[in-house]
Amino acid sequence: MPIQEVDLISELPDPIIQHIMSSLPYKDAARMSILSKRFASAWTSSPTIIFDETLIMGSCLELTALISNQTGGIENAISYAIENNVKELELDVGFMLEPPQNLALNFPSIKELRLEKCKGMQELSFSSQSLKIVVLEFCQGLEKVEIDAPNLESFSFGGGANSSCSVDVTACMSLEYLSLKNAEITDEWIKHEIHKFIRLEVFKVGRCRLLKNFHVSNANLKTLEISDCSNLQKIEIYSRSLNTFVYGGQLMPSRVFIYSPSFHAKALIFPIDSRDSLLPPLYDLKYLKVVGKFPTKSEDLVDLVDGLLWSSHRLTVLSFVSGNKEKSLKFEYDIAVAIDEDLQCCYSMPIKCWRHSLKKVTVENFDDRENTILQRFFSQKAIRLEAISREDNGSADALAEEGVSQDYGSVITGNIEDLGDAIMANFLDVNEIY
Repeated sequence: MPIQEVDLISELPDPIIQHIMSSLPYKDAARMSILSKRFASAWTSSPTIIFDETLIMGSCLELTALISNQTGGIENAISYAIENNVKELELDVGFMLEPPQNLALNFPSIKELRLEKCKGMQELSFSSQSLKIVVLEFCQGLEKVEIDAPNLESFSFGGGANSSCSVDVTACMSLEYLSLKNAEITDEWIKHEIHKFIRLEVFKVGRCRLLKNFHVSNANLKTLEISDCSNLQKIEIYSRSLNTFVYGGQLMPSRVFIYSPSFHAKALIFPIDSRDSLLPPLYDLKYLKVVGKFPTKSEDLVDLVDGLLWSSHRLTVLSFVSGNKEKSLKFEYDIAVAIDEDLQCCYSMPIKCWRHSLKKVTVENFDDRENTILQRFFSQKAIRLEAISREDNGSADALAEEGVSQDYGSVITGNIEDLGDAIMANFLDVNEIY
């Protein structure tokens, strides 16, 4: 009796056939699709198509012929995927893709789009109801990007070193994550547009040279990172949800203001175990003011003072304002003293901490318990301390009356013990100090 041939593969469910075809090189999967109507149906309805290294320029036309009677290489392959509602399209090919200078796309089903190191485009615009993630990295020559994707949740743009590309994502009202590096964005755009993204939680800005007075207001913003914006002079942040602020660059702007009831002032303090490998970020800071609730625990007060002095080695005045009362610490140093023999700390650091050169401390308006805690702390920590004195002035305006202007200092406001109300910092010009 003759053995009847049975096509078992064709009897498999479509998801299994699609999984098998997705494991094949694109060229083989395309050829498999013409063997039967069942294979063709499974392939055209597949949610994922991967163009891999088997799709070289020489075989592109051949593959296109297998897909349709049209020719046009990779353009037809992409159009085919879009027309068939493909949700994931991954290009991993070994040839140069040269898109038109002005490219406008409409993606009805794709959820994630990544374009990296694409050359030749000058303007890129696309619209989509399905897009969730878009990444544009190092697309040389790109001058303008416009995105109309109301459901977009994450957008990352990274231009080249000399990029002058403008970015418009104002129609993407569902953004939760926004990262712009080497983008041509302005102070006015950030001030008037960012607050409209009511779901935005993470905002990152890097190497945006047009920014000078950075003013951002967004109630939902939790994380803000600013790095290497060389012309930045002032930062103002208003967010009731902010809990992380990161700044990276050679110099801090002359003024920083943060308002957030969720920002903990002790977040300004670097962990002790990491200080040996870091340089103080505010070395030239002279005046520092903290506004908010004052610590009630002695260990919190000591940790706060120690951390702020580590961050700002040459503080002249450190003051705390709660209500209408101001408590201040005034410092005098002997910066010329020889410290080669001091091996207790900082022995491997080019900048020595405040402990080596602090010679006098004046404590103003602290109560008896706090005064005792501070005297004990400085006596134990300052190697060359000569004197600790106590004064009581009582007024929160005492520094202003003595001629200490906020224009020549630093002001940080924020809840110290519970949650921060605000953080503001003004920095002295080095030329003003010496």
